Amino acid sequence: MNEELTALELTRLMGNGINLSNTLEAYRTEGMGTKKDPKEYEVLWGQPVTTQELMNGFKAAGFDSIRIPIAWTNAMDYDHGDYVIGKGYLDRVETIVNWALDAGMYVIIND
Repeated sequence: MNEELTALELTRLMGNGINLSNTLEAYRTEGMGTKKDPKEYEVLWGQPVTTQELMNGFKAAGFDSIRIPIAWTNAMDYDHGDYVIGKGYLDRVETIVNWALDAGMYVIIND
């Protein structure tokens, strides 16, 4: 990371962006719970499971940055007072972020 970049310079480096919407932000439905494979949330709203190939395709199509919106509540049992984010969900987020970084993209996490 170059800490001497201005916001405008960084924005120029970020180039064209794409949104990984309807995946990690897809909110769980009743009865789904928090113990499911995190990939099950990615397909709730009709999107495919995210892969390294998908990230590589975004980069090849000319996108240099990606917005990854995340519904952290998918991994919390807040209905029962548990606000700890599940490890499996955190691991899945980390995997997807790393795939984007491996593809040479800037990553914006949207909470």
